[in-house]
Amino acid sequence: RYWITTAKKFAPAETGVASVPGTVCDPFLYTTEWQVQETPALSAPEQLIEAVEACMRQISEDCDAHQELLAYDEFLPQLNRLCSLYILMLLRSLNVDPRRGLRLSVKDTHIALGIKPEYRRLVERLFAILQEDAIVRRTEDFWEFLEIPIGEAASAHATIAATFPQFQAELAFLRQASHLADVLQGKMSAMEALFPNGSLVLAEQVYQESPAARAFNRALSEVVRRTVESCDGLVKIVEIGAGTGSTTSQILPALMGKQVEYLFTDISPAFFEPARAKFAQYPFVRYQILDIEKQDQIPSVAMNADIVIAANVLHATADLTQTIAALRQILRPGGSLVVLEGTAPQRFGDLTVGMTDGWWRYTDIDRRPVYPLMKRQQWLDLFHDFGFQASALEENGPVKTLARQQTILVAQPQHTVVEHSVSSVILFKGSSQTESLTSSLKSLGIEVLEPDDNHNSLRDWPVENESSSPILIDLTAADDHSGVANSVFSNAIGAVELLKQLIENRSFVVPIWLLTRGASATTK
Repeated sequence: RYWITTAKKFAPAETGVASVPGTVCDPFLYTTEWQVQETPALSAPEQLIEAVEACMRQISEDCDAHQELLAYDEFLPQLNRLCSLYILMLLRSLNVDPRRGLRLSVKDTHIALGIKPEYRRLVERLFAILQEDAIVRRTEDFWEFLEIPIGEAASAHATIAATFPQFQAELAFLRQASHLADVLQGKMSAMEALFPNGSLVLAEQVYQESPAARAFNRALSEVVRRTVESCDGLVKIVEIGAGTGSTTSQILPALMGKQVEYLFTDISPAFFEPARAKFAQYPFVRYQILDIEKQDQIPSVAMNADIVIAANVLHATADLTQTIAALRQILRPGGSLVVLEGTAPQRFGDLTVGMTDGWWRYTDIDRRPVYPLMKRQQWLDLFHDFGFQASALEENGPVKTLARQQTILVAQPQHTVVEHSVSSVILFKGSSQTESLTSSLKSLGIEVLEPDDNHNSLRDWPVENESSSPILIDLTAADDHSGVANSVFSNAIGAVELLKQLIENRSFVVPIWLLTRGASATTK
């Protein structure tokens, strides 16, 4: 790309200038000087993850935050035991009296308990949790109950809440597990249980106000901020599955005063009205329905994104292979994908969002045979398989207890080579550097057809010259960078004119390739 760096002023000649009556002569003449400006490359994923780890260290060094995050070491085991008590409460609500020696059929458990078939995976997971705590064991085709823990979920919940007041967000959300029986029997929807009276408050507190959410969202916003600052011009950001806007609320303040366009998307428009009220002070935010699983229906406004953000959403898609392909379609070449994902089984999630269809709807059992969340390395492998350069937060770094259950990943699509079966091309030159291009094409066995003297510019090329050969237009700069070759401008204008002709003459179809260097996306 080229940009104006100076304007040189020339003084008028003092002699030899004839005055023409009736005219006004501007004594100041200007000439434009152009210089090459390199297109800044985005920060590599490894560098961005280093920023994440630095941010996590900074958070952990804060005294209050450090104490909160450190408390997870003691809190999570108690939270997991509380989840087991909620499962036993569920069984009692379904008229099952858990006692030593009781056996339930593995195959027909959901039928015997009057549970809807669509919750079969959830039921299997709930019994697996009880098995982890040695409350049941699987023998052949039966679940056999062993030692039943003493205590009720309600009283244990109150005790933990009094011991860990800093984790009220998680505990308030988990209390909705008391509705598990009604949800599994179809008497109440998962949305009614998790969003009582249509309120987003409980979910918003977990994903925005809990100590873990604040730490991860802050680190993720740092990645986005650094990526924006590495871009030139207007930066287009698309957030997938933004939902309650919990992650968004941490990112947007970091973008104030920057040239950004932020697209807040979700499959449900129900989240948009609360989000508009919540983010009214950010005029650069727009709202759009987007279902990443409907690749053929992705709106054009979401395409060519510089940054795509997906926080705790990709696991809720049926096939990650198709999901990553769709994300690559949205990203511009060289764009960045910023992901926040769980990486280990989480009882808290199973008993809350596990009530929803999205948690268990995965079909890619080759990658996810028994559980919706994948390990950190599995995510890296997935991105690698799709030609992404990716990096993720280290599990043994800062706040390791949380980093072993959740991670931040940054992925950027690598350059790919697309093979074409081409025997010849029509080449319009832009500079003498095209000679090396001609040699390279010929070395591949491709015949290079060059216009004659009467058609040395694309603007002179008659559209009726139908040919099966692709037209290759060189839009690179002149060799010495002291100016822009006229042929480059001529070819650029000719490319636009040719496209207009092709639109008018639909019977004429020919591939057109534009050869550029340092090209950058524009806002229009």
